[in-house]
Formats: sequence, structure tokens, C-alpha cells
Amino acid sequence: HNVPPHLTIKIIYSDESIVVIDKPCDLRSVPGHAKPPPLEKERIQSDTGPNDDGGDGTSSKSHRRTAQEAWVKAIQLMCVDEDINNSDSLLISIEEAAVAELLKNLGTTANPCCVPRKLETFVKYCHRNSKRLLPGLHHRVGDLSAQPHVTHASNSKQHEPTQKKQKCEDKPSQQNNVPSLIRNIAQISYAKIEQKQRPLVNLPIPTKDSESAIGQLHLLGFGDYDRCVTTITKERLFVVHRLDCQTSGIMVVARNQAAASFLCQAWRDRESVQKVYLAHVRYWPPYHKHQQQEGTIEIPLAPSRTERIKWEVLPVAEG
Repeated sequence: HNVPPHLTIKIIYSDESIVVIDKPCDLRSVPGHAKPPPLEKERIQSDTGPNDDGGDGTSSKSHRRTAQEAWVKAIQLMCVDEDINNSDSLLISIEEAAVAELLKNLGTTANPCCVPRKLETFVKYCHRNSKRLLPGLHHRVGDLSAQPHVTHASNSKQHEPTQKKQKCEDKPSQQNNVPSLIRNIAQISYAKIEQKQRPLVNLPIPTKDSESAIGQLHLLGFGDYDRCVTTITKERLFVVHRLDCQTSGIMVVARNQAAASFLCQAWRDRESVQKVYLAHVRYWPPYHKHQQQEGTIEIPLAPSRTERIKWEVLPVAEG
């Protein structure tokens, strides 16, 4: 996976519950942001160009776009992009043509502000308005209600009481009434809009999997982490503790919820877990003052009273 050797984790032990790794120095423990978002001034210049209007009705002096504003802008941009990309295309499939038609009509014949941002709601919206959003598909295929349907059930309802589940089954499910062709077209269109939306929200770029210990475990097939999880039954990685980026050492990662709960409790209690840090220092008082080869430095530390993420030396008499 093109990971530099000095930044590659080493697997020390693994079973069905945990995986123990040796994290090298200068490697993140968990995924994060690769770099901070651009400054507001830079975003305005790159977003609006020489004009004062951002193109979506908002002034260049306003704060960065909300997710809803970026969603609307993405739909409008996709409408223009699809019109250009498919103007000269003669040999495209029915599905590709329908996706282009849907994206174009979402930005022209529909009110982008009313287009849902959640996937399943978006699919239902496209199905309800298919005659208006996909007239060409209706002309080619005919009655879409006669097309095969797909069953879309959420795994999160598998553990509901039997009586409640029976009541749900007695009612006709709207999710099951969406033809598979419509669902595929809507899902592809949704992915395109979401991809166009991300840079418009001005969010920091996430790190690559190779740039963190948890990400490398994902690449090695040990499971997904929070950003990648798609279903509740898929193998997962649970972060129990972390090491600073500049710190190398042992990390324990849980592979199921039970192991994660047990290990987190052990870390909180600090009875069965002991941490030992080895630091390379330029000046060590026991050696440089008394020529001692070994010794102990016991200094009481407490969270800084002025800096949120820093610690400071605090005499015992002061707490």
C-alpha cells in the first residue's frame, strides 16, 4: 500500500477479540484531518473568483457554506456538468442517460432546496417524482411500476420485539415499492451529488488509511473503523487508547464491542493496566548533576489552568 517502512505498523498479536501492534514514531494513532481547511479569504477567492457574488445568491463576505447550501449548489453544478458531458455522447446506456437526465432535471425543473439529503429519502423522492424527473426513461422503458422491486430493510431493526415487528409487516412498505432501476439511478445520482458537495462545504481533507495505525489495520483486513462502517454486522475496529504521533510503542485495538468495553474499563480503572514511557532527553538531572545512571523523577502534574490541552507542574499543596 506504498507505506514507508519507517511508518509501517508491526502486528505483535491478534485474535478474534483484539489486535496488538507496535506503532512507529511520527504515525497517527487514528485517522484525522490531513490538513486544515483553507482560510476564509482563500476560500472566497477560489470559490467566487473576481466577482463579489458566490454564484449561489450568497455574498462573498458571508461565512462558509452550510451543508444544505453546499447540497443545493452541488445540484446546480451537476445540472450544468451533465448537460456538457452528455451533449456529444450518442452511445450511452439507458442507465447512464437516466442519471444524466435526473441530475439535469433536479437542477432545473425541481427546487433544489426541496431535494432530500438523506439517501433513502432521496431515493423515495426520485421515485415519487419520476415522471417529472425522468420523462425520457418513462418513454424508453414504459411503466416503471412493472419493473422488478428490491427489498431494502435496515439491519438495525433485527432485534426489535416480535409484536412490534409483526405490526410493521402488516403495513405496506414504501421502501419495497421502489423499482430496482429507479433505485440504482437514484443511488448513482446521489453519489455524484455528494461527491460534488464535499469540497463546497470546505471541510478538511481526511487522512489516507496509510497515514494512521488504525487505517493501516483496515488496509490489512482487520476490519473497518467508524468512517468506513456500512453495516452493523461487518468487522470493526474499536479504539481503546491512543499514542501521540511522535510517540512509538504498543497499541491495543479491540475487534468487537465486548472487548472494547472490557479494555476501556481497564484503562479507566488504571489497576490492571500499567503504562511505561521511555523518553530520550537532552538533560537529565540525576545523571548530569550526580552522575547517576538510573533514578526516578516524581513530579506532580495537573491539567493546565490556562491552556486546554497542556499539563503543568502543580505542587501537592495546591491540589
